[in-house]
Amino acid sequence: MASKLNINIKLDKEKSAVMKNLAIASFLLVFGLFASKKLLGVYVYQGRVIDTQKTSIANIVSDQKVASNVVKAYKNFVNQQINVIGGTTTGAGSTSGNNAKIILDALPQTYDFPAIISSVQVLLNSSGILVNSLTGTDSSTVLAQSPQPVPIPLSFSVSGSYSSIQSLLSTLNKSITPIDIKSVTLSGTDAYLTASISAQTYYYNPPSGIITSTEVVQ
Repeated sequence: MASKLNINIKLDKEKSAVMKNLAIASFLLVFGLFASKKLLGVYVYQGRVIDTQKTSIANIVSDQKVASNVVKAYKNFVNQQINVIGGTTTGAGSTSGNNAKIILDALPQTYDFPAIISSVQVLLNSSGILVNSLTGTDSSTVLAQSPQPVPIPLSFSVSGSYSSIQSLLSTLNKSITPIDIKSVTLSGTDAYLTASISAQTYYYNPPSGIITSTEVVQ
């Protein structure tokens, strides 16, 4: 009887040990599955991050090449002996100066209505005609309320030969400062004409600095 009891106790202990080992094995299996899923998710995420980094690096390399070409084009543009308005890069005349200076004067970083009028005055003087009058409308109030390019109305009267008036209109058409001719009224003779011109230029205050953005990798 005692022997049979000892056998039962031994079987119960072995059964308990088996159940305990089975429970531990089940826990380890479940933990391993969850850990594997987590590690797989991390692996996939890291793969996406690496792919995004590779794309960014490729874009940087491409931008560097473009920047190098832009620098070369800028140097060629600035070092031209005759500037975009037909003057020399050296000298003190109203049409003198290198192209970079002319563009900065034509497209100022801050709104300056007198400077805009002065820039248009330079264009008018470059055509060898008589400037009778030049007036404009200060649009600073409208500009402060609008993120869009704001028109600045201009009106001017000039006198000269027919060819000089043609030259002026060509100069205005090629101007770095955007000038939109609305109407031209001519009076006089071919030898000496007076042109009354209604036009408008534009100004837009762009955001300053380098615009950057971030991307969240999912």
